[in-house]
Amino acid sequence: MPDITTLFEGTDGVSRTLFNQKLSDVNAHGNDATMHVTAAERAAWNGKANGNNAVWVATEVGAPDNNNSCVLTIPNFIFTEGCQITYKATAKPKSSTQYNCIKINNTGDWYALRNPVGEVLDDDAWEVGANVTVTLSSKSFNHPQNWPTAFFKGGSGSIKEMFTFPLSIQTAEPTPLDTNHIWIQNATKRRIVFDDAIRSSPPGDSYWFIQDNMDNSLVYLQSPIKTTDNITLNSILRKGNRDTITWRLSERGGTNGNGHVFAKKNGVDYYSDIDSKWPRIMSRVDSVIDVENAKRWDGSAWQWLSQKGHYLISKNGAANRVDGSISNYRGFDSTTSVGQVAVSSNGLWVARISGAGPSSTDTLTIYKREGDAFSLNSTITGIDPAPADNTGNYGKRCIQFSPDSQSILIPGGSKGALFYLIKLQANGTWSLLTRYAKHTQCVKACFNETGSQIITLSSWVYDPDDGDVSRHLEVYSKSGDTISLLSSTVIKDSALIKDYFSIGKMITVGDYIYINTNAMSASNDNSVFSVIKSSDKTRAYFLSSSTQTNDSYEAQALVSIGNGRVIYALGQSTSQVVIKMHNIAQPNQSTTLTYCNNFRALTVSPDYKYLFVLSTDGLLVYSINSDYTVTQITPALITFTASGSLACW
Repeated sequence: MPDITTLFEGTDGVSRTLFNQKLSDVNAHGNDATMHVTAAERAAWNGKANGNNAVWVATEVGAPDNNNSCVLTIPNFIFTEGCQITYKATAKPKSSTQYNCIKINNTGDWYALRNPVGEVLDDDAWEVGANVTVTLSSKSFNHPQNWPTAFFKGGSGSIKEMFTFPLSIQTAEPTPLDTNHIWIQNATKRRIVFDDAIRSSPPGDSYWFIQDNMDNSLVYLQSPIKTTDNITLNSILRKGNRDTITWRLSERGGTNGNGHVFAKKNGVDYYSDIDSKWPRIMSRVDSVIDVENAKRWDGSAWQWLSQKGHYLISKNGAANRVDGSISNYRGFDSTTSVGQVAVSSNGLWVARISGAGPSSTDTLTIYKREGDAFSLNSTITGIDPAPADNTGNYGKRCIQFSPDSQSILIPGGSKGALFYLIKLQANGTWSLLTRYAKHTQCVKACFNETGSQIITLSSWVYDPDDGDVSRHLEVYSKSGDTISLLSSTVIKDSALIKDYFSIGKMITVGDYIYINTNAMSASNDNSVFSVIKSSDKTRAYFLSSSTQTNDSYEAQALVSIGNGRVIYALGQSTSQVVIKMHNIAQPNQSTTLTYCNNFRALTVSPDYKYLFVLSTDGLLVYSINSDYTVTQITPALITFTASGSLACW
């Protein structure tokens, strides 16, 4: 037995011999001109029968000559009709009958490279370094010297993407490439479909690029078509756009100026030139359709295309919202009776109360948002109606979700209920938790900002001792399902209560209670805005108008915009309201923002950047500036239903 030195040292050491063999093979793998196949693999592969054909791999590929032809080294090669050869390309092909040939072991015939139908190869059939597979034939096709043929069978290919706009599907912000760049803020890659609606076909998970109308797109497609007698013709599909186009899906240019060359066949180019308006991005995953967060690059910043969970909602329907842009309005309830709408802070629930008038009960309908669809979840009937105003019109009361989205508060009606509390059940539906009864009417109630308290205000109570009227402002604690009275305050401030102080809306902001109402006063002081300090129930601010607008919709217009500020509406004339802002830091004044004719409702976006004002003339959208002024950014959108209530996600 050899000693350790013989095994590992010296020129004949066994270990060194094995190492040198492996080193030689590693060096062969590192040679860019050599297929990365071991000698043993090559010996087993080269010449191996594959049906009636043989399969070979070139060990070396010579540099191309002036005709883009090269010599392949294939040890022990024997030609058989239909045998296959694979090699690493050292040059791109040239579109010529004379060029593009290979010779094996520098002996015998040159083989002219052709496509599967015997035509000259396109000059982009492969790139340098591609693994090219050809099939050899003794027959000649379209060669001046009638050389035999090497039919091109595999390689990098000549097909490019038809759509050339940059697309990023990722959560991290990408590096913008150009002004056609779209970024879908999702990590999951899915098939892309361009359409003006989501359809049942194609099935499976997809991202849908939805345009308002495909008629607005420009489409130019050019490709070859072969007749039954084997004649190749050029064909063009063209559709002119009917609207201004802003987004280029396929780059312009090409050798004929008509579009982007993305493929070739039978010697004819494929061109594409496609433009469209910017889409909103949707997804279909299993059976759930939803909006995706997606942006486009405008050259200096990423701008929203679509936003998941952002909607503007009326009592009859909903529209998708991207900042201040509204689109795709559709109804989820065609009922036209009077109603008020509210939305939960978690973006899942829409509640709507409606009825036929003060002589019948009201109905609460609750819808659940699943993806981009709204479906009826629960219906609760038998709720006492709101009282009529002094002209006999049906009162319009406001409803509210608790901050945790688990409860709905409904102010009491005309039959002595102080409030109703509706609760989300464990099975995912809603039911009545309590009808809290009281001897006085109450149509104003709200949660405090944490949801731990319920605050109510009675419509009015006549005191026979002094002949005066008063209000009961009551605060209840809410702990789980338990409701307890904390305090009851009688308010006789004539500036606050007026004569009837009936229908309207109430919210809390910090230590203040804001009330907007239609006072229904015989003295005609009808529109009233009040601010009460909740700690001592004293008046902090009061503003009234001597004019009641039609149907008193302004009484429902009261919304917080954060930082101690609220926006509300006050009657200006029978057909006009003034929209104002109150800042608790300046309690003795309100600022006028704008005016609205034929007013119906208002709301603000959750980020307090946009004000939406609805009238019978349409929907007006304003941006809320950093100095708390407003700027109108859209003309009236007449397609939005002019209902008497708005809510925003």
